[in-house]
Amino acid sequence: MKMINITNLKNYLSEELESIYQDAVFIVTEKTGLNQSISPEKCCYLLEKLLAKNWLPN
Repeated sequence: MKMINITNLKNYLSEELESIYQDAVFIVTEKTGLNQSISPEKCCYLLEKLLAKNWLPN
């Protein structure tokens, strides 16, 4: 089993968070038919919050 370097993964996620968010918004709008304009233009969550073990958005 190959070990993942957590530091590199966090750096990657930090660099790609906005792109990942935009992809997620696109997928949600395609699947639900909702208008993309109801989603914030940029991700409103910090990566540290998204990765926290006990964090879920309200």
